[in-house]
Amino acid sequence: MDGRAIWHVHLLEAFPGADEVLSGLSEITLTRRARVSITSKQVENIAYTALWERAQRASASNRYCEIRCKTPCTQKSLGAYLMFPSLPLLFRTLHMRATDLFAGQYTESEESSMALGEAVRIKRYALASAPIFIKEVPIVGFTGSLQLILPDAVEQRRHTHVLLALAPFTGLGAKTALGMGGVEVSLESGESAFVHR
Repeated sequence: MDGRAIWHVHLLEAFPGADEVLSGLSEITLTRRARVSITSKQVENIAYTALWERAQRASASNRYCEIRCKTPCTQKSLGAYLMFPSLPLLFRTLHMRATDLFAGQYTESEESSMALGEAVRIKRYALASAPIFIKEVPIVGFTGSLQLILPDAVEQRRHTHVLLALAPFTGLGAKTALGMGGVEVSLESGESAFVHR
């Protein structure tokens, strides 16, 4: 649009000093002939234990959520890429990532995480199909935003907060290591989450 690109790197305690390496970057080499200068940068460093605690403290009254795709998202089911989000698959994937990252703290069963996919409702969506090319092969996913109503049951809602708080750091769906699935998540109380932007 305006000639700028925004590069988001999310690492959960991936390696010591990652923020120092990223802070020191002034240029990115894309190919032998193409380089991109970095004009500004911002590093936010948060340990996953702090992320866990923040999600656990989320207000039990927060019934609304918005997920905004920063990069195209896709999910894979039965060998095929999906062009529209599946909530059970979304929560199953986040459950697997939470189990790996929050070892010892995250004790929810896979069944309870997948049940969130049935309990959470899509209130409104503004999605469009969006292709991304990986090794010259197009994968068509989706981009835009989803507005969700979270479960009535307080414990289910708290569980939903934990998983959704993780999503901006791990990405959603398939091919996240290649740049797909970058999202922002906002948990808000009240219908204000659904005001058109």
